[in-house]
Amino acid sequence: MKFKILLHLFLSLIFVTARGQKQQIKTAFKELRGGFPERALIAISNLDYKILNATDVEKADYFYIKGVSLQMIAERKTEKKTSLASAVKAYEDLLLTEKSTQIFKYSDVVKATLYDIKRKMVKDATRYSKDKNYLESASKFYEIYQLDTEDNIYLYYSALSYLNGKNYSLALKYFVELKKLNYSGKVTSYYAINKSSGKEDKFFSRKDRDESINLGTHEKLSAEMEDPKKENILKNITLIYLLTYSTDNAKQALMDLYVKNTEDRSFSLAELKLYIETKDYLTFKKILIERVAVNPNDAHLYHYLGIISSMLKNKEDMKSYFKKTLEINSSYQFADVEKLTSYSEAIKILNN
Repeated sequence: MKFKILLHLFLSLIFVTARGQKQQIKTAFKELRGGFPERALIAISNLDYKILNATDVEKADYFYIKGVSLQMIAERKTEKKTSLASAVKAYEDLLLTEKSTQIFKYSDVVKATLYDIKRKMVKDATRYSKDKNYLESASKFYEIYQLDTEDNIYLYYSALSYLNGKNYSLALKYFVELKKLNYSGKVTSYYAINKSSGKEDKFFSRKDRDESINLGTHEKLSAEMEDPKKENILKNITLIYLLTYSTDNAKQALMDLYVKNTEDRSFSLAELKLYIETKDYLTFKKILIERVAVNPNDAHLYHYLGIISSMLKNKEDMKSYFKKTLEINSSYQFADVEKLTSYSEAIKILNN
């Protein structure tokens, strides 16, 4: 008897709860149609922890209302600080729900919406960068990366924008992350013809390009490989260490960079000055001698050995190395190291 009473109470509670959920969703839709997304979110706020027990249709309705409301709020000009990422999360939850239930009420519309959102975010991030609003651009690119962490190119753009915006800590964090991911930096840009404009649009990923074709807005497939950026990642890590006076890290990064490309001279003067500033003459002389053994006809290396020898008050070695420099290249231009600093060289590299 007691069991029957408890069962009756339980079923009654489920019935009342279900009716309440339906009413809240109905109210939210009404507010949404009236153009009040904030009110719509309030109407479904009590469902946040109950939605797992709702019907399949109600779950889809809930995530749809949440996604549309957050998107409307984010896209208002007066709500610039509101992120579209939260709307995307709600839409993705909706797609997962409909995929698991096999009841496809909103999926087609939401897929098209997600595509438009990502395109808009990329456009905004690019515009901020062109306007030299680098920190806003970096934040936007990182939001895009968080939508799909397999699209590492957006993490690269975020790191680069933070570097240009002089937020060195976040720039370094993301460049190091890219290095750990062994990001190759090879970017394949995909192209398709925009049916409405007749012009060729560029896409950063095949997924984005294919979605636009499936939606019927674009046609014609093509792809083009761009220059690799892996070396740029190592250079930027080195650059940040120089700009932040992280001398030990900078020295190691410069060594790594030289090993990757012995012909690259972009950091050679910065490296020379860094060892002079830290008075680490013997260490750098040893490094230079090792490099000369591999590249015996490199005038730069003999020039730097001459400078370091002068710092060590070894005039005979200095004369010998400078003489060797001119033997290799009679028109060699000797650097005025008195006017150099590792920081000023880093700034020059950054500005170029």
